[in-house]
Amino acid sequence: PSILIGIFVFTFLVLPFKQFNAFAGSAALAFLMIPVVMRTTEEIIRLVPNGLREASLALGVPAWRTVLSIVLRTGLGGILTGGTLAIARAAGETAPIIFTTTLFTNAVSWDPRHPVNSIPFMIFYNSESPDPNLHEQAWAGAFIASPVVLWQLWRFITPGLHKREKRYAIPFIVASILLFLLGGFVAML
Repeated sequence: PSILIGIFVFTFLVLPFKQFNAFAGSAALAFLMIPVVMRTTEEIIRLVPNGLREASLALGVPAWRTVLSIVLRTGLGGILTGGTLAIARAAGETAPIIFTTTLFTNAVSWDPRHPVNSIPFMIFYNSESPDPNLHEQAWAGAFIASPVVLWQLWRFITPGLHKREKRYAIPFIVASILLFLLGGFVAML
C-alpha cells in the first residue's frame, strides 16, 4: 500500500506542479497514517464500557458531552497509542518519500516547497555502502531521527494532558529512547 500511495500522491501532487517537494511527502505519509489512527480509535471507543455511557446519560448529560467527557477521556490512552503507532509506521516508510520528495539529492534544503533529502533513504543508502564512514553516518542519522520524532511527539501530546496523565507519558518516551539505543548497540556488536 505504501508504494501505491506514493504513486497516487506523485500523480496528483508532484506531476501537476512539475516539482518534487516536502509537502507531497507529508501528504503521502498522512495518507498512510489515516487508516491506522481510524482503526485504533474505533476499536478503543468500542472498548469503553456501555455502563459509563448509560450512567452519564442517566444523569442528564447530553450525548455530545458524554462522548467528549466520558468516552474520549476514558479511551485517551488507547487513542494516543494508536497515534504513536501511526507515526512510527510513517517514520519507517521510505517508498512514498522517494516518490514524492526526490529520488536523491545532495543539497540540503529547509524549504518544504523544494526537493528535500529523505533521512530513511540516506540511512538505507549509507548502511548498504561498503565504506565504514558511511555506516557511521547511517547510524548517526538513525540516532538523530528517532529522538527528534519522539520529542516532537511529546510536544504534540502533552499540552492537552493533565498533570496526572503526563506522568504516564514520560516513562513511555524515556523507555522508547532507551530501547532504541539498546537496539543500536546490539546491532553494532
